[in-house]
Amino acid sequence: MMSRYTAALSCAAALAVLTAGSAAALPADTAPPGPVPAAVAMQPNTYVLAPQDQPDLWLGDIDYYGLVTCKASRLWYGEGRDNAVWQMTNNNDGSVSLVNMDSHGNRERLLSRRDEVLISEGTGDIFNWFRVAGPAGTFGLKNKATGRYLAFNAAGAVVGAVNAYWWYMVNTQL
Repeated sequence: MMSRYTAALSCAAALAVLTAGSAAALPADTAPPGPVPAAVAMQPNTYVLAPQDQPDLWLGDIDYYGLVTCKASRLWYGEGRDNAVWQMTNNNDGSVSLVNMDSHGNRERLLSRRDEVLISEGTGDIFNWFRVAGPAGTFGLKNKATGRYLAFNAAGAVVGAVNAYWWYMVNTQL
């Protein structure tokens, strides 16, 4: 006959195995195996993005001049906190779209035109980005239409660059 202690240990071990093999153990950008029932509401993940060489800066909404900004994380606070939060959705072609969760509810998307990076409403390849694995858990975002990478330059501007630029992506809750 099994003692309560042995039964509890067996149950804990079984739960550990189940958890390790579940969708919760998969990376954030990995879809769970098999179809998801239609009744299950799937919420896209939200993230903050920080340049690898300046991780205290977060990519955010546009500034007064209409430029996409990257500023110190401590400056995104109160209602403005959501301006530094991005919702990532997967597209059928393997690319992703990044929607800014700004406090005004505009839900505009990140796009690239030549070396410019903007936020606007719309659809199409200029709004689609491919993730490229980088060093030390970072990634690059390469625009589908322009082939340019999302970058933060020495002048403090968010631009489209020819060479890969690496970002940290941190999952956040709204």
